[in-house]
Amino acid sequence: MFKSNITQNNSISSGISEFLRSKNVRFTISIIISILLYISIIYSSRFIPLFTTGPQTIPFNIRVKLIDEKTTISQQIEEPVSTSLSTRPISFQKFIEEILPSIGIPVPPYPSSLQKESLAKEAVTEPLDRTTEPLAPDELIEQMEEQILMIEKESEKDTVDVARRVLPPSEEHILKPDETPIFSINNTTLSSQGISIPSSSIPRIITATPSPEQPGGEMPEANQSPVVLVPQLEPVEPPISLEQILEQEIIEQPIIEEAKKEKESRPYEFWDDLFEIDLKTYLEKDKTQGFFQLVISPKKDAKITPIPKQVAFIIDSSASIGQQKLDQTIKGVRDTLQQLRSEDLFNIVLFRERTTFFAEGYIKATQENKISAQKFLRQIQSTGQTDVFNSVRQIIQIPTTPGIPNILWLYSDGKPTIGLRDTRAIIANLTLENQGRYEIFTLGAGNTIDRYLLEFLAYINRGFCVIRNNIDQLSTAIPQAFQKVQNPILIDVSMDFGSIPRDEIYPFIFPNFYQSIPVSIFGKFNTETQKNFVFRLQGSSMGKRKEVIFRADLSQSDSGDVDIARKWAFHKAFYIISRIVREGEKTEFLQILQELKEKYNIKTTYTP
Repeated sequence: MFKSNITQNNSISSGISEFLRSKNVRFTISIIISILLYISIIYSSRFIPLFTTGPQTIPFNIRVKLIDEKTTISQQIEEPVSTSLSTRPISFQKFIEEILPSIGIPVPPYPSSLQKESLAKEAVTEPLDRTTEPLAPDELIEQMEEQILMIEKESEKDTVDVARRVLPPSEEHILKPDETPIFSINNTTLSSQGISIPSSSIPRIITATPSPEQPGGEMPEANQSPVVLVPQLEPVEPPISLEQILEQEIIEQPIIEEAKKEKESRPYEFWDDLFEIDLKTYLEKDKTQGFFQLVISPKKDAKITPIPKQVAFIIDSSASIGQQKLDQTIKGVRDTLQQLRSEDLFNIVLFRERTTFFAEGYIKATQENKISAQKFLRQIQSTGQTDVFNSVRQIIQIPTTPGIPNILWLYSDGKPTIGLRDTRAIIANLTLENQGRYEIFTLGAGNTIDRYLLEFLAYINRGFCVIRNNIDQLSTAIPQAFQKVQNPILIDVSMDFGSIPRDEIYPFIFPNFYQSIPVSIFGKFNTETQKNFVFRLQGSSMGKRKEVIFRADLSQSDSGDVDIARKWAFHKAFYIISRIVREGEKTEFLQILQELKEKYNIKTTYTP
């Protein structure tokens, strides 16, 4: 029985120990203990004082002054005087004792009435035996003033703010008994605040010269006033009268008129400040051959008056053009007419196998003439044959207006159905007939146009070509293209490039300048012999010759990429083809085109 109880107790204790050894039980017990500990700390925190409060004791210092009973009544009633040397109040008598040095005058005893007679006799018969002479009242006051000035100077050093700059040392000179002060004026002097003040307002002693002695060897009096040299002021010019101003203008008027006439009679006027010129170069691998790109454009803020222009709108209204394309072309031309200025001249030509003119010659672009032109362009039908050569030739044969650009816009597909049909012959004959008098611009749309005729006819005659693949874009493309030539600023252009050969610069025929069209020139040069770049541009504007000169070092210019060489080759290929059009397919021309294809990948109709 007893053994069974023991075994039962052992099993219970072993179970309890195993229970207590488990991690979950120990974790739970630790949490419970932590909670109880935090609760006890929080509960007991209100009984633990962190700060004590009580009456604040402030110490008081009391200064006690013992008054001597023997002090006289006059000393007691004196008001205290404060000095800059001490912060404590003192009496005026004490102030005098601190300032003045001890004179050492013996204080004689106060005589009694019985000794007056004997002292009087001694004073008459015996000399006074004094170690020091008593000071006169004036000397005493001078010593007091000197001491007060010294105290003020010492106190100023401690109280005055010193300016944060280095001031030059003051020039002081102690006058000798035989010297007289002389005042002079320098350009400027410095004030105590470090601010520059004109020296004309403050005289300053810079030197002293001995004065001649007076007769009898006597020196001049010490209180003699010094001689001050007053600076001489600059004379003020009297105001110019109105009569003098008018007289001066009358005298200068012939000179101004002569200068104006000389300026007007100049053969040219410089426009260097009105153009922006950008030069870039590209060198081949061997570094001996280089290419340059010169971009010339008017500055955006340049105030250049546009030149009036003369414009001919030539519209292909034949059956090959189609009614839809013709309607889009008419709509674009009608919108373009609104861009013409009143001083411009214009005419409209419709061509099929024959030509129809809106007016006899060119007329002013007045509002009435524009309205009449709008009526002329109504209900135009696409019908008949197409004679491109004879239609354009009739316009070219009309005399041009000198001093203004003469512009010809051709809206066609470039495919003749009657008359001269050979594309090369049309371009060559029209170019020879034109002789550069008209700038020919071409525009076409669709997939049935002759790009060769439109592009080269414009290139050789100083214009550009606009091609649109979609016919519906014609009505917007026409006024947009015309906007580029809306403001001509320089015509009859010529260029000179100095030592660089002219036959390697393209385009070979230079175009006129317009406000919104930059002109790009491409050239080829030798890096060893042609390092200096000199460019000269000449032209005409409003009846006067204009000139622009530009100089640069090709070795120091901005570097471009191989695209400059390819554009040069492209323009050269256009130039060679234009010569083929005029002169025929010569072997030398075809060889040049083949070289351009092999070296720069420029493909043409002659080198497919």
